[in-house]
Formats: sequence, structure tokens, C-alpha cells
Amino acid sequence: MNAVPTRPQPAGGRLARAPRALAAAAVLSAASLTLSLSAHAEPVIPSQQQVDQAKSAVAAAAGSVAQIESEYAAAADRLVALQNDASAARAAADAAQGLLAERQQAADEAAAAARAAAEERNRADREVRRAAAQIYQEQGSMSGLGVYLDEGGPQEVADRSAALTVVGDLRQQALANATSTANLQAEADRVAEQARGQQAEAASAAASASRAATDSANSAAAETARIQAEQEQRVAALAAARSTSVEVERARQDGLARQAAEAAAAQRAAEQAALAAKVAAEEAAHAQALKDAAAKKAADEAAARAAAAAAAQAASQAPKPSTTTTPKPTTTTPKPTTTTAPKPASTSTTTSTSQASYPQRGLTPNAQAVYNAVRNTFGITNIGGYRPTDTWGDHKDGNAVDVMTRSFAEGDAVAAYTQANARSLNVKYIIWKQRIWFPGNAPDQWRWMADRGSITANHYDHVHISVN
Repeated sequence: MNAVPTRPQPAGGRLARAPRALAAAAVLSAASLTLSLSAHAEPVIPSQQQVDQAKSAVAAAAGSVAQIESEYAAAADRLVALQNDASAARAAADAAQGLLAERQQAADEAAAAARAAAEERNRADREVRRAAAQIYQEQGSMSGLGVYLDEGGPQEVADRSAALTVVGDLRQQALANATSTANLQAEADRVAEQARGQQAEAASAAASASRAATDSANSAAAETARIQAEQEQRVAALAAARSTSVEVERARQDGLARQAAEAAAAQRAAEQAALAAKVAAEEAAHAQALKDAAAKKAADEAAARAAAAAAAQAASQAPKPSTTTTPKPTTTTPKPTTTTAPKPASTSTTTSTSQASYPQRGLTPNAQAVYNAVRNTFGITNIGGYRPTDTWGDHKDGNAVDVMTRSFAEGDAVAAYTQANARSLNVKYIIWKQRIWFPGNAPDQWRWMADRGSITANHYDHVHISVN
């Protein structure tokens, strides 16, 4: 009896199940053929059990192929996610580097201002010392003023008095200037010191973000290599299961992955277009509302002017009252005595909502302050914060909040409020609608960020606020 050749089996795991299932079906077929040849009689009709076993083998092989394809597609999606994570980490590092550059420039400008203030103070101090030396040398006499005064004459006393007043005023002004410049220098030094501290913080944050980006890139590279090796094994298993070549299966699976990526990209493009349309519609509605409000205000003002003009005209045309004076009666009615009751003390215990606090687990004091301020100002309760499962970023340390918004207008208002109060709230940066803003910039100086692939990842549905 001739042996039926079988295909080599891949080693271990789920990748070997499909070839084993096909081999089992082949063995069953070979056994049926052997029985028919050895009997040298009519072909034996397979029993129902043999048919069921063959069907089970085919179903098992098909199920294994479907499972391998599903695992291949999931691994392809994971590769894309790794690339996006690495890109996001690099974007964060670039943003931190940009903040460092701005803080460095601010520190340099503050240092220059401090040097200028010091020079001005030195000049004012020299002026005060010069005036003091002159007073000491003259010992209160009028020497040095002879050019202004002429002895002998009725104006001598008046001239001396005026001259002393002028000199005293000048010396007093020099002293005031010295005091003022000293205060200015102290403030300039304080600002410079603060700027140096912010620059050091930015340098530390930039270094941390750079390390995170490097770690993310290295981790992505290592996992990518591992996934690609697994994908090669899956392709080999699919080729064995379908009796095709590895090259054909690789091309097929890569083609399916490209189709899935193109479909996802098309969906993201559609979402972005919808967002752009929504933004345009809201901006148009806002502009129309402003226009309608201006028109209504103008109409109300015109109506008020017309009413005032009509009232003035009616008053000018009305007959004047008679000037005949009616004598007043001579009897005087005594006025009743009125006693004013004291007003009750106010019992109001209303507390300003700006003072309300909503303690959140894991938030630092500065992040908690932002949480309280936004919630009290806008009434938003859907605010995220501490995320210990994050591998990097401010949420992991409790230094950030995510304010989920119900419209672009609300998000714009939250972002504008946070910008206006950036110093008091210790804001490090704000992210909103795929843009990032740093304190020290103008309110409209936002920087565009890399596309992270979704509405939430691009911060179109929430405002991210990080604090120092």
C-alpha cells in the first residue's frame, strides 16, 4: 500500500492547527481509498460518521484560517497604533521644545530688563550721592548759586528763597528717582528670577518629553519587530492551509490591511470634514447673531431717539399753565411724628460659587484649582483628571484636566477663560481643536499639532489643561 504524502507541520501553537486539520482530512480520504483498493470490489460508500468527520475537519480548517486572518488584521492595527503613539510622543516632545525656546527668550528678555533697571538705579544713586556731596561741601551756604543771585538789591531775599526752593526740589526729585528705580530694579530682578525658574522647568519638561519620545520610539520598534515576526508565521500558516505560497498570502494580507487603513483614513477624513462644516456653521451663526444684535441695538437706539424727539416736540407745543398764584391757607397742619423702624439684619448666607471646591482623587493643588474654577464658572461636571495607567504625560502625575465640552462655542469659552487666567491658575499649556497654546503668547497664537487619528485624540471634544 502506497503511503499518502503529507505537508510538513509548523511548530506548535495556534499557527499549526490549520495544517493539522487539513492533514486529518487527507488521512481520512486516504483510508477510504485504501479500503476500496484492498477489497477489489465495489466502491465502499462512506458512512455518515466518516462524512461528519470530514465536514468537521473542513470546518476546523476554515475556522483556523479565519482566526489567523483575524489575528493578522488585529496585529496590523496594532502596528498603526504603535506608529501613532510614537508620533504623538514626538509631537509632545516638539511642543515641549518649543515651550523651552519661548521660555529661554523670555528669560533673556527679563535678564536684559533687569540689567537696564540696575543701570538706571546706579545712575539715580550717583545723582543722589552728587547732591549729598554738594550739600556737604557747601554746608548749607549759597555758594554755587552766585551765578543766579545778585547781591545788593531789593530782590535779593526773594531770589535766594526761590533758588533754595529750586535746589531743594531738584535734590528731592533725585531722591525720589533713586527710590523709584530701586523698586523697579527689585521688580525686574523678581521677574527675571521667575523667568529663570520657568526656563528651568521648561528645560526639565523638554528633557522628560524627549526621553518619553525616545522610549516610545524604542518600544514601538521592538514591538513592531516582534509583531512582524509573528505576521510571517501567520502568513506561512495561511499559505499551508490554502496550499498557496507565502508570497501570495503576504501580498493578500498586506492588501487587506491597506484596504482597512484606507477605509479608516476615509472615515477620519469624513469626520474632519464634518467637524470643519460644524465649525463653519457655528462661526456663521455666531457672526449672524452679532449682526442681528447690532441691528437690534441700532433699531432700539433709533426708536429711543424718535421717542425723545416726539416727547420734546409735544412738550414745546403744549399750552403753558396759568401763572395766577392761589394764596396758601394760613392754617398750619402739624406733621405727624414718624418713627422709622430699624431694618432687620441680613440673614443671607449665600456663598459665591467661585469659592466652591470639588476635591478630586489624585489631582495636584494647581490642577484641583483649575478643576474648581472651570466647574464653578461654566457648570461643567464632565471633567477628567488623574490617570495613573498612563505611561507618560501630565495626567499620570495629576497635573492635567480634560474638560469635556458640549459644543465648539463652549470649548472656545473654556479655552479663552483659561488663557485669561493662565498666570493665576499656573497653566503650563492648553490643547484644543488640534492646537496647543503656551502662556506668554497672545490669545490667538495657537500652534497646530500632528493628526493623532481621532476626534478625541485631536482634542475636538475636550479642552486639555496642563499645569505646573
